[in-house]
Amino acid sequence: MKLEPIFLIGAAKAGTTSLAQALGAHPAIAELAIKEPGHFCSDLRSSDFSPAYNTLLAFDEERYFGKPSIEQRHIAFVSSVKHYEKLQHDAASQQSQARYFLDASTAYLYSERAAAELQASYPAAKVIVVLRNPVSRAYSHYNMARKYGMERRSALEAFTAESRLDRAQWGVDECYLELGKYADQLERYFNHFDRSQVLVLFHEDLKHQPNQVLERVASFLELAPFAEGISQEQNKAEVPRSKASAALASALKGSIRNNIPPAVKRLGKRMLFGTPDSLDGDARSLLVHYFAAENKKLERLLDIDLNHWK
Repeated sequence: MKLEPIFLIGAAKAGTTSLAQALGAHPAIAELAIKEPGHFCSDLRSSDFSPAYNTLLAFDEERYFGKPSIEQRHIAFVSSVKHYEKLQHDAASQQSQARYFLDASTAYLYSERAAAELQASYPAAKVIVVLRNPVSRAYSHYNMARKYGMERRSALEAFTAESRLDRAQWGVDECYLELGKYADQLERYFNHFDRSQVLVLFHEDLKHQPNQVLERVASFLELAPFAEGISQEQNKAEVPRSKASAALASALKGSIRNNIPPAVKRLGKRMLFGTPDSLDGDARSLLVHYFAAENKKLERLLDIDLNHWK
C-alpha cells in the first residue's frame, strides 16, 4: 500500500526533532532514513550552497543511495525522484502497519517553492508546523552555529549583519532572522493547501503541554493516541567552552564527525561544550524590534494573540 505523507516543515530550532521522534514511534507512521531529505525545495541545492555548508552537510547523493542499505542521517537535499521514492519504500518495508511516511524537512518552511511542489505531488498531504518565539529561535540557532564551528561573531554582530540583507540565503547565510518570518512562509502553504490540512503548533506548548499537543496531532492525523511522549532532550543548546574548543569543533565537521564512534563523540561533547550564556540585552533589543512587525503579521494571519512573544 502506498503511504500517505506527513510533512513536518519546521521551524528549525522549534522542537521538530523531538516531535519527529514522537511521531516516528507511532506504529502508523514510518520515518524516512533521512529525517530531512529536502526533496521538495528545488530552489535549495548543493550547487548554490557555500563550501563551508557543503562540508558540514557532507552528502553525496549517488554514493549514499548506491550503498547496499540506506543509512540513517539527519539532513540532505535529495534531488532524484527515484531516490526519494526509495526512501519511502525502505520506510514502508520496515513499518508494516504504517499508514503514513514522515518527511520532517525544516527547509520546506523557508523555501519559496516547497509549498507548490508539495501540493503538486501530494495535494491531500497533512502539513504540520511548529513555531517558536523568533527571538529565542534565532539565539538557539546562533548557538547551534557556534557549536558546529560555523559562527565566530558575537550574537549582536551576527544579527546586525543579517538584518542588513534583503533575504538571507539557506546554505550561504545562517538565516537567524529569515527563518523567523513565519507569516510569509505560512501564507505560501495556505495558498496551496486548505487550512484544514495544515496544523500549526507552538514550541511553548510542545515544551509545557506535550501530551495535549500529541492529542491534537493524533486527532489531526486521525490516528489512535500516541503511546510515547515527547522527549525534551533533543538538540539541547551547547556551545564551545573556549576558542580552542571552537577550533576543534570546526575541524571535526561533515564526514569526519560522522565517522567518530558514538562513545568517543559523547565524551568529546562533554569536554568541548558547555551551556551558553543568556542572550545579551543589546542583541535581544535588536531582535525584538526586528520581529515586531513580523509577529503582528502572524497574529493577523492566524487570528491569535502573541503578546507573550513581545
